[in-house]
Amino acid sequence: MKTKVFVIIMLVLIIVSCRPNNEKSLIENGNIYKNKGQYELAIKMFTLAIEIDPKNVEIYLLRANCYDSIRKYDLAIVDYTSILRINPKIQNVFSYRAYVFNKLSKSDLAIADYTSEIKNYPNEYIAVYNRGYIYYLKGNFDLALKDFDRSIKINPNDFLVYRSRGDLYISLKNEKQAILEYTHAIKLKPDDYISFNFRGVCYRYVGNNNLALSDFNSSIRINPNYEGGYINRGVLYEVLGKKELAIINLKKSVDLGVKVGSNILKEDYNIVYP
Repeated sequence: MKTKVFVIIMLVLIIVSCRPNNEKSLIENGNIYKNKGQYELAIKMFTLAIEIDPKNVEIYLLRANCYDSIRKYDLAIVDYTSILRINPKIQNVFSYRAYVFNKLSKSDLAIADYTSEIKNYPNEYIAVYNRGYIYYLKGNFDLALKDFDRSIKINPNDFLVYRSRGDLYISLKNEKQAILEYTHAIKLKPDDYISFNFRGVCYRYVGNNNLALSDFNSSIRINPNYEGGYINRGVLYEVLGKKELAIINLKKSVDLGVKVGSNILKEDYNIVYP
């Protein structure tokens, strides 16, 4: 009798352990679904795991990532908020929530969260940069420049910050300083076709058409489908009086989705394209 009862208990334990109703199994299954892009199923697994262990911040992070992937941003914010209630010092969570707030065009909330991240981790240069970029988009150039400068001081090897600082200097109509910024970005990332393009724009503004053309050529050589290089090269060829080359480049820019190319072709060459 005792042997029979023992066998029954063991069978029950085996069955239970094989079902995905324990935290570890639920997380493992959730990650399998997540990696396959089956986010709804992954969310179900992570939700069950959270019911078992509601203080496990890693599960909230996984579920929030799934919500973000299927654009359920409000639910992702709820999960990030839950994590911060459990532990407001966990690195990057304020930044994750800020990123989602920014997607929802809630820039002030995003700035507040990046500021909290920076307060907790002063050397988190990405949070500093992201806050600066939001300031830049809002037209608050002084605060943006301070954050870009601070981000570079923490990490002087991120080409994107130099490129963004170049964009900011263009907005400030300081093309000469912008050229220096784009040059530094290109030094760090030689295939940065966007920096080549905008440095070319700056060279054109300061009257150095040869260097401008060289940069537009480099931009297009690196990325033959970059519309910015063609529209700017087309405009430059027009300035240089090279009509045929201007038309070819303007048409190419239109093919790649630049509507202003059509306007230039119609107004300056009486060409309706496409």
